[in-house]
Amino acid sequence: MTVRTNEQIANPENVVLGQFQRNFLVRLIHRLQAWNRRRLAIRELQAMPDSLLRDLGIERYEIRDVVLNGGDFSRLRPRKTESAVAPLKKAAA
Repeated sequence: MTVRTNEQIANPENVVLGQFQRNFLVRLIHRLQAWNRRRLAIRELQAMPDSLLRDLGIERYEIRDVVLNGGDFSRLRPRKTESAVAPLKKAAA
């Protein structure tokens, strides 16, 4: 076992490296926590019935995008106001 002297411990290179490693670990932990929160939110929304999702203003296929955008609905693609079969219904009437 090697004993480090105070000069070796207080070496600026060691201090900077230690701060970098600490900051790196903190950032990594925060990213993992954020990823887990998003994963749980997606899972919880996927478990909801379609009627509840519509009450929230989202469709099932939009869940992942809404969660990844932090709930910002303005970033979603605009919805079609008319269904694909509406022109056929108009023509048949």
